[in-house]
Amino acid sequence: RAAPQVQVSQDRGTICCDRGFNFVRLFRHGEAHAVAAAPGPARKQRRAWILQLGPTARHLIELEKKSGSVSLTVDGEVLCDAPAEDLSDKHGKWQCSFQLTGERIVDWEVYQTNVDGTVLDTTGEVRERSTFSNTCHVSFAEGVSDARLAVDGFDFDELPQHRELHNEQPLVCSQEAFVGSFGAQVPHKIDHSALAGLNATISGFVNEGGLFGFIQRWLCCCKESTEDVLRSEVVQHVPDEWVLQSP
Repeated sequence: RAAPQVQVSQDRGTICCDRGFNFVRLFRHGEAHAVAAAPGPARKQRRAWILQLGPTARHLIELEKKSGSVSLTVDGEVLCDAPAEDLSDKHGKWQCSFQLTGERIVDWEVYQTNVDGTVLDTTGEVRERSTFSNTCHVSFAEGVSDARLAVDGFDFDELPQHRELHNEQPLVCSQEAFVGSFGAQVPHKIDHSALAGLNATISGFVNEGGLFGFIQRWLCCCKESTEDVLRSEVVQHVPDEWVLQSP
């Protein structure tokens, strides 16, 4: 599926996502879950696991012994195929470690700011990318049927069972709740071509009343300033005999 779409309100107080709360939680944290059953016939010389990382990344890990060699495949791709003794330690324990890596992508739509940090009325898109990695370890001592899979140090049997997500409502919450629940940082988008500083102030005046309106405001400010100065001078030059004395 496409990357989650997240929209941020102009005051950055509200977050809207097209996916539900549990989907976002699994997506952000990348939790590993065990899927109940593995496909394929159950044989003495075969062991299989289905592992789910996050809400959508599902992997099939298979270990099989045949013709004197042991084969480990991940999602149908052969990871290693060699005689058992070639991958055994000094105690005769067969083991192989590998990593499942990937990239999480979130598409944000946020209101842009100018270089001064002033929020604009236009929106922009920010694509957030982050990598993740899970370490898997497959091992057995006696036979393939006794093989164990560990994910990030936890035995496969200890992982929480995967549950399908059904009919989740799109997530709507405050920025504080979003950051607190998922540990995410809401990005910013700067429009370097937008006016800033004095230019933005003048543009605001002009947009409100056109150039004529801007000149009117400027003349009005000058007039008020001049009247204040004259009024002050008149008060300062009132003769003392005109000042009423209290009895």
